[in-house]
This record gives sequence, C-alpha cells and structure tokens, in this order.
Amino acid sequence: MNKIMIMFVFFTVCLFPAFSNTNEDTRSIEQRLSDILDPKIASELLQKKEILKLKYGASNMKLEMQPVSVLSDKMSEFLSKKKPAFSGEFLSLYKKNGPNTPDVSKILRHISGLEGIEYFSNSYQEMRPLYLTSYAVKEVRTSDGVVYERIDDPLNAEVDGLQILARQIDATFGDFIYKYRYCKSGNNVGMICVNTQKISHPDMSLIALQPDAMILSMSVYDLDDYILVHCSSTAKFPTIPFIGGRIKRSFSSRLMAVYNWFMDEYKCAEQGIEYNAKKNINSNN
Repeated sequence: MNKIMIMFVFFTVCLFPAFSNTNEDTRSIEQRLSDILDPKIASELLQKKEILKLKYGASNMKLEMQPVSVLSDKMSEFLSKKKPAFSGEFLSLYKKNGPNTPDVSKILRHISGLEGIEYFSNSYQEMRPLYLTSYAVKEVRTSDGVVYERIDDPLNAEVDGLQILARQIDATFGDFIYKYRYCKSGNNVGMICVNTQKISHPDMSLIALQPDAMILSMSVYDLDDYILVHCSSTAKFPTIPFIGGRIKRSFSSRLMAVYNWFMDEYKCAEQGIEYNAKKNINSNN
C-alpha cells in the first residue's frame, strides 16, 4: 500500500507537469506586463485599463508606451525616424471574454471591414463615418497610366512581411491609396498604415502631408488571458502655432476609431458573431 502511495505522489509531483500546458504563463498579469512595459506605465494601465497620450510640437516627440518586444523591433523599421508635428499613443489592456479565440491577424487584414467605421467629429460634434470606402487593391500599369483594381482582403496570405495597397475614401481627406504592412512574432501581430500620396487637410490649408508622412500603427500582444493593444498615430507637417488642441482632437479621433473597429471585430469573433460596420450603422439609424 505504501509503495502504491509513493508511486502516486511521484507521478503527481514529477510527471504530471510534463503533460500540462507549458506554454501558458501562470504569472500574474502585473508580472507579464512588467516584462514589456515601463513599470510606471504598467502600473497606470492596470488601474485605468486604457491610457491615451497626445503631443503636438513638443521637444520630445518619441513614442513612450511602445512595448519592448521582437514585434516592436520589427515594426520600428517601417516607422518614420523623422520628428513629427503630431504624435498620439493609445494603450489598452483587455481581458479575454468568450468561447472563441479570435484570429488577430485576420482582423487586422480585414481592410474592407474598415468601411463605414465612425469617429467623433469635433467640427460637427457628432459621430460621422471615417471611411466611406475601404478595400484592398493591386496596382496595374496600363497604356493610360496606373490604375488600382479591387482585390479580396488578403486573409489567407502569409502575415509576416505582407504588404498590401488599399483604397480608402476618407470623409475628411478624400480618396487616396494607402500601404498596409504586417509583422508577426509568435502570437503577437502588428499592422502599419502609411499614405502613399500627398494629402492636404481641407479645413487647414497649411497642413500638407507628403507621402509616408501620416502613419498609423497597431500591435496586439497575446498575454494568455489578456490582450495588450498598442496604437500610435504620427503626422509630419510644418508645426503651426495656436492649433495644437484642434490637431490633437482631430488625429486622436481617427486613432480611436481604428482601435474601436479592431475591438468591435475582436469581441464579435469571441462570440462567433459576424462583424459588419455598415450593418451596425444602418441598424442605429
């Protein structure tokens, strides 16, 4: 009997862990965040769940909340090294809640899903559509010049290193072509969107965004029972005095609209519900 008991204890203590899920991090979320975030930022995030930082024309325009990770290193290659006039960062901690595990990479590649998403317009003081049209395209050279043909969202393409063009009719800026880049490291996925054409702000004629001057990025980190989402938006143009507040409100509204789109899709996927921004808008009218 004693031999049987000894063997049982040996199996339980020594062998059972070998069959358990060794990939799951059993440490507290505080410890996991401290691996990739500044301790002060990690502490603030645990309390607030969300942090938004905006800068305009400051002496230090560098991103302050970007996680320290292989994914961040990959993405930094495509982020502008030039000092922007505007910089916005948003950090969010979300506890997973649903029977399904969403494919983050497919959500970020769902370019057509951006069509119809809304942002808060400070000019009109109401929610308005951000992208009237959004879809992936390919560049085709013809005798008449370059045209952009619509293609399907690249949901089945290899994520890491993927580059895709997209046509987006922006309610503020107009009809332009953007480039989307994707990076992946383990279960962590990132997306970077840059303008490929010159853009002028219709309400602020002095603001002209040259190609690659407006960058929006989003990185999603899988922390087992949580996801950490880091979003950033930068825009390089001549700094103009007295309009800093307006610039911050305008660009931060766009940043939050894209974050809200991602989270809406993520939460729908958790529950096995099909997401469609246009249907959501129509149902609210």
